[in-house]
Order: sequence, then structure tokens, then C-alpha cells
Amino acid sequence: MNNRYLNLLKQYVGFRTVSLPGHQEPEQIDNCLAFLITLFGNAGVKVELWKSELLNPILFAHYVKDKNLPTILVYGHYDVVAVNPDEWKVTSPFELKEKDGILYGRGATDNKGQNLVHIFTVTELIATGQLACNVKFFIEGNEETGSAGIEKVIEEHKEELKADYMLVSDGEMVGTTPVIELSLRGLANIKVTVRTANKDNHSGLAGGAIFNSVVEASQLILSLYSESHGQIEVPGFSQHLPTDLLRSGHVQTNNQKLAQKVNLKEVFGVRNFSMALNPFTAIGLLPTIEVMGISAGNAHEGYKHIIPGETKFGLNLRLVGQQDPHKMTDLVMEYLRKHAPDYVDLEMEAYSHHPPIRINLSKEISDHLNFLLEKAYGEEPLEKFTGGGIPVVGHFMDIVGVKPLLIPLANDTCNMHGVHENIGVSFVEKALAFSELFFSTRLPC
Repeated sequence: MNNRYLNLLKQYVGFRTVSLPGHQEPEQIDNCLAFLITLFGNAGVKVELWKSELLNPILFAHYVKDKNLPTILVYGHYDVVAVNPDEWKVTSPFELKEKDGILYGRGATDNKGQNLVHIFTVTELIATGQLACNVKFFIEGNEETGSAGIEKVIEEHKEELKADYMLVSDGEMVGTTPVIELSLRGLANIKVTVRTANKDNHSGLAGGAIFNSVVEASQLILSLYSESHGQIEVPGFSQHLPTDLLRSGHVQTNNQKLAQKVNLKEVFGVRNFSMALNPFTAIGLLPTIEVMGISAGNAHEGYKHIIPGETKFGLNLRLVGQQDPHKMTDLVMEYLRKHAPDYVDLEMEAYSHHPPIRINLSKEISDHLNFLLEKAYGEEPLEKFTGGGIPVVGHFMDIVGVKPLLIPLANDTCNMHGVHENIGVSFVEKALAFSELFFSTRLPC
């Protein structure tokens, strides 16, 4: 393990840079930015802080070695998701600790550990004179809360952000096998409130006389799915899918290899395609509606027998192909309105829309990445169609016109966003090896 990288990661993880409103610590964010500015500055990399009213500061760093060389823009984020310290047993969330070859700490994977790999590599290569490209870094502080309004900053600075490629390492490999991600699903959320009464009522006094909001909300949720839960029942929701990829033998072969890495008793998949879909195809290339949670009444917390008058639930839509997030939320909301009984008061709010992303790499750059990854990891990389989303990637594609290269570096046991988030030491070592190859070898343009 590279001791200098490890010491830097300990410092980086130590900053409590939660971006969730109500959990932010401005002084910690300032300290984290000062740490990064010093790290870049010591290597001779120029740094600017871009500020916007709704966002934490964005760090933009740039280094020109030779104007004739390709330019790589590296994206990452220094913010992390909120934590409950009481749940962490191996270490406190913001104190990096190694145990049995695993580095534990909030941000160890998402995204401090991964973006630090590239920061560390670039600064080292500058020092040794082996950097084979010009570099720019865009490190933001609101990714975990949606980066609302960041497209305005990108538009304002689109000339400074121009590059031949954009490197993003913000995800998981499959087992020990490196991955090149070729798509990201879009996203939209719907907050639903089901109201059957203006207050909770005593179950003994009103039971059998009034409607239960939890039951009505549950019926609405179940109406979204077929009996087998194999497909979405909302008319039009399964239109505009990437059928070329779904029916591609190439995709099927890759995903069979991916599925072998996971111990599955049964595949929960969509059955509206003639081909047998394994989970990786379904996750990356098919749309879903997931219930994020239900809130209502009393679940045996105290001796309180009630009929809930109001129930709230959240829906998360994951979108693919040419699906428009605004149109899809409209379809789902209209469907729920039609299926809600007259005696139910239904309120809905849609938010956090962003479209799906498809990445088409040229054979030249694809072959180049395959060569570098196989050399660093000792395994042939897989192409993966990813179920998650990184909205800012789409903004860079649309506004700046940069070509994204999505290369995740973390182990698929990293527990991203969860308790005991981690990154394996062996994964860091190979990530550093890949990053060194990437930035010291001239990329085709």
C-alpha cells in the first residue's frame, strides 16, 4: 500500500463534508477545500474556487504540460452522505481505519477514495515528468444532494472545461474484474400523500367505519405492478427502451459473465422480452419504479391503537433509452390519480429529474482502455450498463461536448452510502496502477 496515498486519504476522509441540508458544517467544507488546494498547489497545479448561491464551492484545477497533448478532465466530488455514528462499530465514520485489508470510512469509496487516486497519480507524474496529457479537475460538493443548478456553473465555465475526455471514477467493479460503464439510468422521484381523514382515529371507536390511509396507499402501490411483479402496469412506461442493446448478443454475453460473479438463488427480472434477462441486463437497461419508503401511523411504538388518516410514500423511477423523466412522472402520476378512489385525497410532487445517458465509445479508445485495464488488473475488463445515475455527466456531454470515460475503481462490497463504507487495499493498489498507466500513456484522440 502506498503510504503517502494512505496518509492523504486519512486526512481527506477526516473532513466531515456532508452536503445534506441540516447536516452541513461549513468550516469542515472550507478545511477540506484548503487541503485539496494545498495538494494541487504543491504540485504546481493552478486552482480556482467557483461559487454559486445554491452550491458548495467547486474546485477547478488545471495543468498544461503541452498544448499539443490531449486534455483529460477528471470529475469527482468531496461531499459525502450523512451518517449515524452510533451504527459504526469498526471505526467512527470520519476516521479512516484499516482492518483485514479493508479501509473503512465515510467517503473511502464515494467519492474521496476514488478521486484521490487520480489526484495523487497526476501530482506524482507531474513531479517525475511522466505526465502524458494536460489535466483539469472538477471537484464539487453537492453530488450527494443532486447538484441542483450545477449545469449553470458548467455553462458559465464551458470554455475552461473543454477537454478531449472526461474521466469519472464513481462506482463499483464486479468482483475483481475491471469495468467500463456504457450507460447510466435516468431518474425521477415522486412524493405521494394519501389522505382518508383529517387526523388519525381510534381503531376501537372508528374501526370498520372509516377508510385506512395505509391500506389505500398500499393498494395504489400494488396497482403499479403485475401480479408476478415482472413488469410495470403503467401504460406507456415501458416505451422508448434501448431495444438494440436488450436484444444484443454482445450485451447478453457480457452480462452472463457478470452474473457468474454473484450468488443468486432467483433472478427478479422483467418478463416482457423474449430473451431471458439476467439481473445485470435488467438493472442497467430496463426502467423500474421502486418504493423508497412508507410513513404513517404507529408501528407498535407505544400503546397507540389508531387508524392512520394520512400515509406518505416515495417512488423512485429509474429510466433508460429515450425515456423523458418529466413525461414518465406525468404518466405515473396520472395512473395513480385514475386508480385512487373518490374518497381518497391524493397529493403528489415530482422532483429530481434527469435523463438517461448512453455512451458510445470509439473502437480506438475502447481498445486503449481495455489494454490499460487488463495490464493493471490482470483481467479482461467487462462492459457494464449501470443502474445508477450521475446527472452531471449528462450536463458535461450536452453543454461542454466532452466524451465521458466511466471507470469505477471500488470493490462491489464497498457498501456505498451505507454503514462501514469501505474500499479494499488491493483495489486501491490496482486503481493506482491503472491511473498511472492512464495518465502516463497518451490517449488516442
